[in-house]
Amino acid sequence: MKNQKFRHEYKYHINTMDYISLKNKLNKFMSLDKNAINGCDYNIRSLYFDDLKNTALFEKLLGVKDRHKFRIRIYNNKSDVIKLEKKIKHGHLVAKQWTSISKEEFEKILLKDYSFINKQSQPVLKEFYGHVKASNLAPKVIVDYDREAYTYKAGNVRITFDKRLKTGVNAIALLNSELPLVSALENNIIVMELKYDEYLPSHIRDILSLGNREALSNSKYVICRKYTKTNMWEDD
Repeated sequence: MKNQKFRHEYKYHINTMDYISLKNKLNKFMSLDKNAINGCDYNIRSLYFDDLKNTALFEKLLGVKDRHKFRIRIYNNKSDVIKLEKKIKHGHLVAKQWTSISKEEFEKILLKDYSFINKQSQPVLKEFYGHVKASNLAPKVIVDYDREAYTYKAGNVRITFDKRLKTGVNAIALLNSELPLVSALENNIIVMELKYDEYLPSHIRDILSLGNREALSNSKYVICRKYTKTNMWEDD
């Protein structure tokens, strides 16, 4: 983890009324994320990977402090930007390493053809391949949601509201815009995420009423893994 830039990250479940109240207060001085479409949400869909022992899943459930997981992510159901990411957790501190891959490279990964990686110089891609070979890392679940995001320069604060969390049941066709999805959370539950660097401005802390909110231990990945065919207490 040396030389890796980490940020604070906290997640909370809020209801619709909380969301409306917080949004109305935050958007008076925070900027809407540049990725927003028509001044509103944008869609994020990720394909998460885990190994034969479901290490990423169990480490999260057991509260292991230092852990990581790999995912491939697209935005707004388009294939023009495809990211292979490694998310690193150290308690409530997080960091991401990522690289862009092409549609053809993604399709090769699904076909277990990793020959193209030998021609790449990106460390995260080579590390991903190392885990594929060493622990049979494989795609597990699709996580899909609509995100409304706000940013604030001081403290590099980012607050996101993730709505309509869905998953593809036993499906890994990330690029299929017609992929059937099922709701993974009740529609009135929104996942609020708070990220910042060294400090959180006091006026934002006061608006969020963090003292009255308990950070979540479950991730969207864990929630959506409930819908996969693999029993979470058994090996694949």
